[in-house]
Amino acid sequence: MKEQQLNPNGVKKERYSMGLCIGIGLVLGAGIGVAIDNIGAGMGSGLMLGIAIHEYHKGESA
Repeated sequence: MKEQQLNPNGVKKERYSMGLCIGIGLVLGAGIGVAIDNIGAGMGSGLMLGIAIHEYHKGESA
C-alpha cells in the first residue's frame, strides 16, 4: 500500500499534484479554445487533458 506523504502543514501532497495537473490542462485548454474560437470546447478538452496527465503521473510514480 502506498504511503501518503505529508508536507510540514500536514496536508497531503497528492491533492497538490492533482490541482497542478488540472491547472496545466486548463491553461492548455484555454489556449486551444482561443485558437479554435470555442473556449467551451477548449476548456472541456483541457480538463480531460489535466486528468489524463495526473493519471499518467500517478502511474509513473507508483
